[in-house]
Amino acid sequence: LKDVIFCHDIIWKETERIREQDTDRADDPLVKALDLVGQMLLDILFKYDVEPYRGESDEFDRKTQHCVGTAMTTVEETDKKVAKVGLSGFRSGDSVIRREQVTVYKYNSNEASPQTK
Repeated sequence: LKDVIFCHDIIWKETERIREQDTDRADDPLVKALDLVGQMLLDILFKYDVEPYRGESDEFDRKTQHCVGTAMTTVEETDKKVAKVGLSGFRSGDSVIRREQVTVYKYNSNEASPQTK
């Protein structure tokens, strides 16, 4: 199942890359074919009771999310909150097969606004 998830990730990343580079390619046969393959992979996962999920809160949750990077912040209230969501997580019932991949804010008071002289 992890191999199927990995293939789905590659398809998803590629279609996102194409769409970001050229917004006029929505009707491109290649993009439609990649979308179809991505959906077929999701259908295989659903057949085995595996479904994608996204976190419901902006708070980082170690049990369901994997921090793949940090983003520095000078706003203390955003410390340890999700800055950016990457790949979806996948679970079967209550079991997490692959945690959602996220970037998390890290508070750094030393990077506060420049001091005036």
